[in-house]
Amino acid sequence: MKQRKVLLILCLLLACTAIAAYAEGSDVIAHEEFRNQNFTAIDANSHELSYDVYNVYTHASGGPTGQEDFVETRKETEAHNFSSGVCADCGYACTHPSIEEDEGVIYDLKVLSITEDTHTISFKSRLTYVCTVCGEVAKTEESSEDGLTEEHSYGVDDTCIWCEKPMPEATPVPEVTPTPTVSPAPVVDSEPVINTVPAVVTATPRPAVQNYSAPAPVVTAAPAVQTVTFDPGTAVSTLRGVADDGTVMAADAVATIGESLEREVQSGANVTVVNLDLMLDDQEMSALEQLPVKDQLLVVFAAIGHSDIIPQNELSDQASALVQRITQRIARMNASEKAAFETLLAEAFPVETVQIDGKSYDFFVIDLEIVQNGAIKMERYGFRQAEDGQWVLTQINSGVIVE
Repeated sequence: MKQRKVLLILCLLLACTAIAAYAEGSDVIAHEEFRNQNFTAIDANSHELSYDVYNVYTHASGGPTGQEDFVETRKETEAHNFSSGVCADCGYACTHPSIEEDEGVIYDLKVLSITEDTHTISFKSRLTYVCTVCGEVAKTEESSEDGLTEEHSYGVDDTCIWCEKPMPEATPVPEVTPTPTVSPAPVVDSEPVINTVPAVVTATPRPAVQNYSAPAPVVTAAPAVQTVTFDPGTAVSTLRGVADDGTVMAADAVATIGESLEREVQSGANVTVVNLDLMLDDQEMSALEQLPVKDQLLVVFAAIGHSDIIPQNELSDQASALVQRITQRIARMNASEKAAFETLLAEAFPVETVQIDGKSYDFFVIDLEIVQNGAIKMERYGFRQAEDGQWVLTQINSGVIVE
């Protein structure tokens, strides 16, 4: 009996050895096959893909062996494959949970009248909103203007972008021979006292004015850059709906700030970007003042050399035309004009280098002067360039100057 058991075991071993030798030395090849694919929606952004995995054995020549083994059921998470708002894999229909303004179209434009400084127009407009999830148009808004009167907005070709009126030629400034020996204006002995709430904001004092019996000659001088110094106590973490934690993009920050300031402007406030008048010519400043505060602040980036910050779909047609005019004017400067402009820019809107955790980042600030009912409020917004190249809001200061 023992001899039979030994023989049986030896036979089994020989059989297994033969099968293994056949598998290794034969032309049988194993490969994976995926079967029974199924898609199940998870949420607005993704779905789950499940499928069965089999090992299928074939001869090297391509012929089937008829043998296969089930391995496992695999599950993977994938992003929806949207087409016309519907996922082509799982059939999920997007509900457009998040939309953003895409583009505006103006049509049926009619010029009703033109004067030297203004025009009156009527038009219809269509604003399109696109879903940020599936990319399809989520909604459109129609509006119209009938009899809108506004100042001309001159484009790159020096004609009004609305009524096509040519820009008037600039009147040449006559040369003035300065009279010799002019007594200087008296100098104020002390700087003005500036009280702040809650802390101190120090502004460059305005020069004293001396009344003369005869007008003083016109003398060309380098533009004076106004400096504003904020004490540490003026720092705040949030203001006008934005925070300085480095999570808010520069364009988004000034859009929110501009909308807040626009409400104050409607109540009679006057908002000025400190030193911006040094970087724009008179016509550009005039066109800028006609824009909403939000657009004004976005245009500032173009004027101080940061056009890359401006999202083009956020600008109105008038603001876009002004940005083009500014960039074209700077591009037409000769070498000496460009050098003088860059020197002035570096003084009025300096870009500094800051160290954070051992890394260097570019940083600049925009100072705002807000005047209402005789009170002067100063606000500073500082922007740092992040590692991905985007500019983010990282500093806010606020104080009130009492004359």
